[in-house]
Parts: sequence; C-alpha cells; structure tokens
Amino acid sequence: MDETPHEYQVIRKEDIPILLKAFEEEFQASTIHAKIRIDTSELAPEQVLKIFLK
Repeated sequence: MDETPHEYQVIRKEDIPILLKAFEEEFQASTIHAKIRIDTSELAPEQVLKIFLK
C-alpha cells in the first residue's frame, strides 16, 4: 500500500484494522468447520500453493 499505491485506492490505510477485525469475526462465524489459515503477506503464489497442498 505504501510501496506501490494504486491511483484509485479502494481501502484506506486507517481502515485496515477495522477490516481485519470484521474479517476475523466473519471467519469465526462461518459454518465451514474445516478452515485453514495461511499468511500470504510475504509469499509468492507458488509458495502459497506448496503450503496449501501440505
């Protein structure tokens, strides 16, 4: 967001904590019981796939 901002940014930086909290609430409330959590913030797509397939 800071390094390569979009010209028309949809999400404001100050909204990120609110969005993360809302996402976590919805994630926990989901009726899907078998959930996985992968931190993709510093992974290439190939790395995410490798972790997912483990």
